[in-house]
Amino acid sequence: MSYLIHLVVRSPSRQRKAVGGAMRATTRSGGIVTMADTVTRDAPSWRRSSQRVTEPTIASSPATSSLLSTTISIVCVYNDLAVRQECLDRTVHKYIDSGNFGFLVEYIPVDNVHATYPSAGSALNYGASIAKNDIIVFVHQDVLLHSVEAVIEAASRMDQERFGVLGAIGVQSSGRIVGSIRDRTVLLGDPVTQPTDVDSVDELLFMVPRSLIISEPLAESPDLAWHAYAVEYGLRVRRRGLRVGVAHIPVTHNSLTSNLARLDAAHATVAAQYREMLPVHTTCGILAKRTINGPRRVRLASQRSGYRWLSNSLRVREVYRHTATPVIFSDVRFTIDEIAGRSPGRELYILNHARGGRFADDDGEFIELKRRGNVIAATAKEISELSEVLDRRPKDSWLLITNMTSRDVRAVDSDFVLENRVIGYDPSIEYWMILGAELSDLPTGWYKGPSIRPGAGAAPRVNSRWWDRIRWRRRAVMKPVQRELRYGSWEFVAASNWARHQSPTLRISALIRSMARDPGLIRVFLAVLRLPVVEFRVRRADISLSKSYFTPSGHGRLARAVLDLPADEQRYLVGRARQTLRTNLRHARELGVTSDRVSYEAWVEAAAAVLGSRSSSDPLGEQCKPGRHRAYYVARDADGTALAFAGADLFGQFAGLFIMLSRRGHPGASWARYQLHTFLALDLSSSGVRYLLAGSALREPTGHQYFQHLLGYRVCNLRVEVIPT
Repeated sequence: MSYLIHLVVRSPSRQRKAVGGAMRATTRSGGIVTMADTVTRDAPSWRRSSQRVTEPTIASSPATSSLLSTTISIVCVYNDLAVRQECLDRTVHKYIDSGNFGFLVEYIPVDNVHATYPSAGSALNYGASIAKNDIIVFVHQDVLLHSVEAVIEAASRMDQERFGVLGAIGVQSSGRIVGSIRDRTVLLGDPVTQPTDVDSVDELLFMVPRSLIISEPLAESPDLAWHAYAVEYGLRVRRRGLRVGVAHIPVTHNSLTSNLARLDAAHATVAAQYREMLPVHTTCGILAKRTINGPRRVRLASQRSGYRWLSNSLRVREVYRHTATPVIFSDVRFTIDEIAGRSPGRELYILNHARGGRFADDDGEFIELKRRGNVIAATAKEISELSEVLDRRPKDSWLLITNMTSRDVRAVDSDFVLENRVIGYDPSIEYWMILGAELSDLPTGWYKGPSIRPGAGAAPRVNSRWWDRIRWRRRAVMKPVQRELRYGSWEFVAASNWARHQSPTLRISALIRSMARDPGLIRVFLAVLRLPVVEFRVRRADISLSKSYFTPSGHGRLARAVLDLPADEQRYLVGRARQTLRTNLRHARELGVTSDRVSYEAWVEAAAAVLGSRSSSDPLGEQCKPGRHRAYYVARDADGTALAFAGADLFGQFAGLFIMLSRRGHPGASWARYQLHTFLALDLSSSGVRYLLAGSALREPTGHQYFQHLLGYRVCNLRVEVIPT
């Protein structure tokens, strides 16, 4: 889920009102809260040493006097207060309290912790409707603004240069990324000195005149809930004859997650609405005519992966020969948390190679970032200043250098005596290097296992003995390969749309006719056949009692939602993929939600109360009758009110979730579902159950599929061995 912020510009007639109002915290109604005070943080070891770590600097602008006629309001839509305070609050609050031109800024965070707004468009439109200024800038909650004055200066140029949308980073029609941002650990984009026209801007920061956003609000379509709404708005603005561009607004995007759910659906929706303007280049890909229905050519993923590995191997061969060091194929943006977690003291220095100058006016000092319990200090300088950085960092700390070319890597290797180093490469970010670390210090999964899609952020590969790898690839092409069907991918969405319109008893002839009408389904069907297989041993009596999990003959099922039950809670909740689940469980604990395994009588009573809130005439259906091999669960709030209930069929080493519903109209019901399912999974695991089935992974509604995705369900094929009763 993305969280966004508005910076708004005031006209001179409103400055007097802003002077008194912007310098004090003002509580607003309708979900608007005031900016909390900056959280006091314990200083890490480098702050206690001679090394100096600074906050983002309030830059001075040569055109300060001309900017006094432009004021801004910042409206932040957030769902994680800690992230907002660590990133956006820290930079905006410092500017407001600077005493110089703090009266130019008004900050209005919009609370979406309890999912009040179903989409980014609805939340941002509400923020725009209560803002009183002339320019509104939408910003993610995990963005650090290096210069608030740069935002004000860009806003002051929108009207005179006929810009309808201005952003911090975007993509031109040639595919060139322009702008100046730090994406987690890497600098992205070519800096610009003047506002520059682009095809589209990224959602992390973009500004729109208030008069325009009131007459033409952001799209609130479910297909554009958290993706591509800035792309769609930019195309709409261009239809009206206005410009879409990027200005020099240096920011750091300290993103903790990569939410790609339903990105394909968002791109397809935008492409269908603006066919005459295609192709459109975005930071997440190119929108073309084929985007509307997805790619139709059948491609072999194993060959594509092998080609990618070979292409990267040829690119890095000069560096490998010069340094005699294996090169990891990985995008360090997605593995930075693993690196920082293994660094000494969980503190990591980062040097971004800023070619041809500085990244922001506050360069020269380290900017502190906090990520998952790790502390990172980043700065941007030329490679020629590396010796100065090495002298200033603590002796045993690791230094990550990014944005390097092959020439930079060879120069560093020749000019410095480096005993320990790790070199990595990805085509999208070029080379990176970790000084002070060895390959053995990194997770073993980095140099074992198959290649992955660039940017997926897992299992990087080492380029070593590349000709042997080519021969191994040639031998492996003909082997059957099992691959996951990733939630939100084109294959997943296409398979779901097709499966929902088919009868449960699908005939082969109907499948062949569907593929003849739409050849793209061939790729979908192959992806389903290649899914990982989970094998079960089932008694014939259990099959006859529960046909929803198996076919009457006992054969397996295709594309079922399967959860590998965790051994303990800590192992289940670890990792970036479980961040949303951890957040929801924390909300449930704060509301006093608890879950228990109960008797059938208590379960029926709680189920009747929950179903009553849903206006259900039948309290429990035929499938919910009592059974000897069933487990019943209920979640209640602090007052004992039943918020959700669930039931599971038990089949030895696996179980089937036959029902799970939550109360409607209760503020804690949404969090209770996550708490109840987590309790259920851990309870079944402690009873010796290994797998939990939840029916079809493709026929479920989109909301249920997303719920399963957050809980860790995989899409698998079932293979069943029938044993005597």
